[in-house]
Amino acid sequence: MRSTLPALLADEMGADMARVKIVQGDANKKYGDQKPTGRPASETGNDDLRRAGATAAPCSLQLPPGRWKVSPGSCEARDHAVFHGKRSLGFGELAADAAKLRCPSLLT
Repeated sequence: MRSTLPALLADEMGADMARVKIVQGDANKKYGDQKPTGRPASETGNDDLRRAGATAAPCSLQLPPGRWKVSPGSCEARDHAVFHGKRSLGFGELAADAAKLRCPSLLT
């Protein structure tokens, strides 16, 4: 079950699940009630994660065009990278710049 939700997110973003590192969070009270509800997390959280991944994917496409001087629509996110023709930049290479972007809200 630990890989199901990250796999949903990775799929929407075009990430390579084989390169995704899953880190177990701590059970700190500051994160609220973390008691099991009796339903698998994949039943209750998959829509939110798919929406998050679908929001992150176009945001990652905004980065290379600034570097490559091409439109975001001509880029594609897949295989853990953003591609334009034969050029590519890995998600890791784009992470610092992506963190500065203002992406659309997940709540709208």
